[in-house]
Amino acid sequence: MLTKDEQGQEYDVKNLIQKLEQFEEEFSNKLTQDGTELDTCSLVIEGEALSKFGIGASEKLAQSWSDQQRDTYYEQQSKLIRFAGQMSGVVCCRVSPKQKGDMTKLVKEHLKMVCLGIGDGANDVEMILQGDVGVGVQGVEGSQAVNNSDFAITEFQHLENLLLVHGRWTYGRIAISVCYFFYKNIAFTMCVFWFACFSAFSGQLFFEAWSAASYNVFFTALPVLVYGLTNQDLDQEIARKCPALYGVGQRSEYFNYGVFIWWISEALYASIIMFFFGYAALASQNSVADGRSYTQWSISTTVYAACVPGMTIRIALETSYWTWVTHLTYWGSIVVFFVYQFITNSVGVLGLFSLIPGYGYQYWVIWHLFQSGAFWLYIILVPVVINLPYWLYVCFHGLYFPSLLDKCRNSKYWKELVMAGLLDAELAAADMTEEERMRLYKRDTGTSDDKPLTRKGTSMQAALKQVPADSMGGGDNVALWSGRKNLTGAAAIRKAARRVIMQTFMKGEMDKELGRKDRLKGKFSKGGLSSSARMLASVVEAEKASEELRDSQRFKEQNPELYNETLRQSQEAAADGEDSVIEQ
Repeated sequence: MLTKDEQGQEYDVKNLIQKLEQFEEEFSNKLTQDGTELDTCSLVIEGEALSKFGIGASEKLAQSWSDQQRDTYYEQQSKLIRFAGQMSGVVCCRVSPKQKGDMTKLVKEHLKMVCLGIGDGANDVEMILQGDVGVGVQGVEGSQAVNNSDFAITEFQHLENLLLVHGRWTYGRIAISVCYFFYKNIAFTMCVFWFACFSAFSGQLFFEAWSAASYNVFFTALPVLVYGLTNQDLDQEIARKCPALYGVGQRSEYFNYGVFIWWISEALYASIIMFFFGYAALASQNSVADGRSYTQWSISTTVYAACVPGMTIRIALETSYWTWVTHLTYWGSIVVFFVYQFITNSVGVLGLFSLIPGYGYQYWVIWHLFQSGAFWLYIILVPVVINLPYWLYVCFHGLYFPSLLDKCRNSKYWKELVMAGLLDAELAAADMTEEERMRLYKRDTGTSDDKPLTRKGTSMQAALKQVPADSMGGGDNVALWSGRKNLTGAAAIRKAARRVIMQTFMKGEMDKELGRKDRLKGKFSKGGLSSSARMLASVVEAEKASEELRDSQRFKEQNPELYNETLRQSQEAAADGEDSVIEQ
């Protein structure tokens, strides 16, 4: 979108709006005729055209606008941004730093999207600051972008890991951790509310004070902390090869009103099951096995004993990455709870319960409960019952309506994702037929026949033939030769191709330098050298020849077979060179 037509006549903002409407009408017709959608097209707009919409105007100029002008510009900007939001990409060329920041702000305001600002220079600072998240690239343009960003990288290629791997992991961890915090606290607190309904809201404690205070400090803190720091819902290699997974965060699928209401509903359901099952299981019975009667603290301790395992199992169902630290903190929290109960319920034996307020309420309660069959049945069944609906939902959804994440986790869906263009073909190359490979090739190259495209320039095979044998380590391991052992496949070949280009460039520069030295040597030869200089040169040459001879003999003694093979190849190469000279 330019500000001038082919004849050089300048457009005003009305003409630009008419062009936008013309584009929309044209693409709407295409959509009905051949299925072409707007998200397959791109928009290119220059800075002067943005100025026509009031984008990038200075504060002084904006203050001079009337209310009518401001409303007009707002409507025009909204129309432009909403039209651009339907495109697959938008390129703003020759724009000012202020326009970069304004465009980011308008996208956030009109499209309601989370924006990431990336830049490497001082002219990108405004855009980085306006974005929800800013990434600065440390480059030759200084460190202003890095100083004003949230994250700093040294190369633009590191953005792939930052967004598709660590960014997506972090979004999932934070979203689920926040929801889980509300879940476990509401489930625990609502048990107190249900008890208040039975105690006429008298203010009577349901959970002992020290035990209630320890719930978020000792019994349920570490599992969610470890989850928020270490969980990985998908392997990083697969995450990089499926960029479509990043859209989960853009659409806020893990943290929105619907998801939050689901967690709150789960918490209410869990509190109802824990309290009323405990009340029905114990309050209706007259005594424990040895004749002692159940008390209020017996019911609260029983509910507490089922709440901690139930909450731990819930976060375990969300966990995809298990390590020894995960197992230690998850199941160790349950062990810590029972150890705590043993100590606090037995402290009266030592005569200390009078010094620690509240401990006397639960004196020997846990030991009495261990003699009750209802207690053991309760703490085994209730954690399962409160997590059963979510587990059934996950199983049903994964079997019959798998999400993109579920398909990426299961290799049987990889070929389907590859054919849909959502996954890198390397993961499913072994399972694909020749016909599927040809269909994939046609889609990637845009061809309709079975003949491959004829590409100009040096092919990859020709480029790899230029790779020196010693750089390959005597083998065909392109990944090892590329300098990074963890590179395989296309990534290793790209690295190898860059190495070939660099070596070719360095060879050309070296040839130029040698040619320059030869010309200088010719000048000195013409002018004549002194006898001492000639003698010094001959001594240097003799020493160099002697050192090469010693190296050759040492190599011959250590590797006789390789030495003979190398010598034979050198003789053949020399013979081929003589033949070519004779032919010339």
